[in-house]
Amino acid sequence: MSRDLAQVRTEAETELEELRRERAIATLDGTTFSRQDRIRALENRLAALDGAEGVQADRDRDAAETRRLARLAELRSELAAQTGEYFEAVDQAEMAARNLVDALGKALDASARMGKTAHAITDTAIPMGIAVTEVARRLAGRLGGLMSSIRPRSNAVTSQRFAHIVWGMTGLYQPADVWLDKEHRAIDAQIAPIIAGALPRPKERLLQIPHRKDDHVIDLNGNGGRAA
Repeated sequence: MSRDLAQVRTEAETELEELRRERAIATLDGTTFSRQDRIRALENRLAALDGAEGVQADRDRDAAETRRLARLAELRSELAAQTGEYFEAVDQAEMAARNLVDALGKALDASARMGKTAHAITDTAIPMGIAVTEVARRLAGRLGGLMSSIRPRSNAVTSQRFAHIVWGMTGLYQPADVWLDKEHRAIDAQIAPIIAGALPRPKERLLQIPHRKDDHVIDLNGNGGRAA
């Protein structure tokens, strides 16, 4: 519609300019100019076009405002949905983090008890694979490797940091690693022979494992408990 009015205006202005030139020439030459009515008609048309263009401008503004309000409503709806997704993700992250902390604590506690039991059986140093410090190092590395895959990246999130939480050695631990498989590979060769009895039988006194605060011990040879 706007282009149609512009075209009509251009045509009217071009014709009006030509007629006014013809009228000026007639006046200069002292001849009769017979198209004055056409000039008035064109001037009236241009005046009408001024009004029409004003109405069209109002309509365009109204249409633009309608589109703007519709887009705002759409964006507000999107923001509400995104906010819901965010809160749901935070809730899931908290549950996962709390479960992770609990599970890591259980893993470290179990490795400590494994070390004591293995030592009681073999009378040798605790196998390196189940030493608490080594277990913590491996699990921290596996966690760091997994954390390194967090997306999207930003100034606060890189392959080695999540805001103020920083981890290293991520190159040794890949996000796709299955932790259980990797842990079996890390300790099975050290623990399996002890469990299977393949190592020399320790002296009887070494099978007495303290288990109470009152210094009582368990005699694994079946002789009952006695005070240490």
